[in-house]
Parts: sequence; structure tokens; C-alpha cells
Amino acid sequence: MSVATCIATASGSVTCTISPTTAQVDLHDVLAEAQAVNASLSTTSPMIIIAYGGAGGHGQGFDDEHQGDGGAAGQGGQAQMTTTVDSFANAYLRTLLFVYFGGQGSSEHYGGKGGASTVVSVDDLSMMGASTANVLLCAGGGGGGSDDTGSAQAFGGGNGGSATSSLGHASAGAGEDGHSSATFASDTPAGGGVGGANGVGGAGGTANSKENIDGKAGTDGMGGIGGAVHLQDGPSTPTFWTNFSAPTNSLGAAAAPPIPIGLLGGQGGEGEYRDDTDADLDGSQIGAGGGGGGGYGGGGGGGGAGAGTNAEANSGGGGGGGGTYAAASTVTRVAPPYTVPSSNSGQGYVMIIFPEG
Repeated sequence: MSVATCIATASGSVTCTISPTTAQVDLHDVLAEAQAVNASLSTTSPMIIIAYGGAGGHGQGFDDEHQGDGGAAGQGGQAQMTTTVDSFANAYLRTLLFVYFGGQGSSEHYGGKGGASTVVSVDDLSMMGASTANVLLCAGGGGGGSDDTGSAQAFGGGNGGSATSSLGHASAGAGEDGHSSATFASDTPAGGGVGGANGVGGAGGTANSKENIDGKAGTDGMGGIGGAVHLQDGPSTPTFWTNFSAPTNSLGAAAAPPIPIGLLGGQGGEGEYRDDTDADLDGSQIGAGGGGGGGYGGGGGGGGAGAGTNAEANSGGGGGGGGTYAAASTVTRVAPPYTVPSSNSGQGYVMIIFPEG
């Protein structure tokens, strides 16, 4: 089975997109796929490995007529390093990669869920913890957008961080803070969640009054489950990885999705809500903040809003984006003309570019 789809580009490079269903990929196999496009490539040809985190979910409107009016989803971040098959093997004594594709946060509730990070590692993270010693790339997920209460604008989630390493030097990029701004002079909006950075989770957004709920902070560490949003009975399910399917129990029903134990750090914070109103029919809470994106330090969840001088004047805050990490490159980075997308608006993915193809 093919591990990657490779194409020649107008700039002369070869771009390979890793199959979204794979969990392991060997760099020798990717090179073989690329050589089918350009036979001159070899184990000494530079390759840029790029991971994109899952985007957040967008927020929803206050009724069926305004379902698309919530805050914009934060974009998934990107992490990249440059290597060759030979130099990678010398540095890590292997060429096998373990890949975890970050899911996009869903938009089924008032507040959008945070996206999960996309992680590339030299170790199986279902067996050991993720750290800068074994993770090559951790691209932060985007934060979820807030709801639209009908009386004020909604606020977008923060983008996942961006990091590009250089020869011998790792790099980290902070997630963007979730958005929020005053709409009415008499009311204060809820704060957006703070983006994760350098393995430290971002603070949750502050609620706009004591009756409302502050967003939950993102957790420290490396990993990247996307942040949940609050429903009537507690938090929603968070966002996991798309290439790990839910197992079934003895009755054939889907059980909880498997979570690689090594990726429990860096979870996005829960987006919170306004506490003075009944939940909508689907269990969503009005005034909802977006969930934080997962990553190298999870983004904080957006704070809840709505109550105050003008009861429905404000929406919740957007979720913060997840932090991003890229391990040191093993060769000098090759300058463009190849094209690298700066962010991602969907499910997480991984691509490998051979710029001198």
C-alpha cells in the first residue's frame, strides 16, 4: 500500500503527502515514492518534513437562521524541519516515523471545539511519553470560535503556532490568543484563551461577570488533545487524532477513542459558558467560548459571556491556539521557490517536500 502521494510541482520540487490512514511511515518508502516522480532523488537529497495541526471548529449562531454566524475557527499551526534520509539515520539511528494526525475541532455546539495537534515522532507514543527527546514535530491545533448571541459579534479562535528549525537548532512557536473585543460601552466581553507556548499551557479566558464561567487553562507539556466546550451536563468530548479509530465493545458499539498515553500533555482548555440561562435543545450553553487548540502547551479555552448590564450583549471568547515545536534540522535548509502553506483550515496532515527534485 502506498504510504504517500507524490507530485512534481511547477518549481521543480517533488511534494509528497503522507497517507492520512497510516500510523507509521519509513523515510525510505517516501523516497521511493518520490523517485517514481523524479529518479534523480537519492538518500542525500534534502527533504523538508512539515506537519499541520488540525484547525479549530467555528462557533454557531443563536438560532437556526444564524447557524453560520459564530466566531471563525483558528487555523492549524505548522512545524517543519529539514533533513535527508542519510543524515536522519545518522542522527536518530532509524528512519521510521510515527505519525498522529490532529483532528479538526467540530462545530456542532455554540462554541467551536479546539483542534488537535499533529505529531511526528521517532518513538511509538502509545508506549512512552512525548518530549523534545523523541518528537520531531508538534504542530499546534487551532482554537475554536465563540458563539453568536444575537446581540454582538462573535470572536474567532487563535491560530496554532508556527515553528521552522535550522541546522542544529530546534524552534518553538506560540499559539495565537483567542479573539475578543468590547462591543457595547456598558458591557465587557469575555476574554479569549491565551495561546500555548514553549510547552506551557495558556490561561483560560476571563468571563465577563461573576455569574459566568472562566475558560479552563490548557495543560502543560507535549501532546495535543483539542479542547472541549461546555454542555449542559459538563464538557463535550474533546478532539483526538484522525488515524486512531474507536474500538468496539462486546456488544459491537463504539467505545471511547484510544488515546496514546504519550500524548496526554498539551491539551487545549475547555471553552466555558454563560451561567444564567437554560441550555439549548442540543445541550449547548449560550454565551459559549471556544475550546483551546492542543499542542506544545495547550491553548486556553475562551471565557463565557452574556450576563451583565446588557444581558445578551456579548459572546464568549475564542479559544487560544496550541503551541508548536520543531526539532533541530540535520542539514541546512534549502531556500524556496517551493511553496509551503502557512497554516491549515481542515484536518491535520503531514507533507514532505524534496525541494531539489
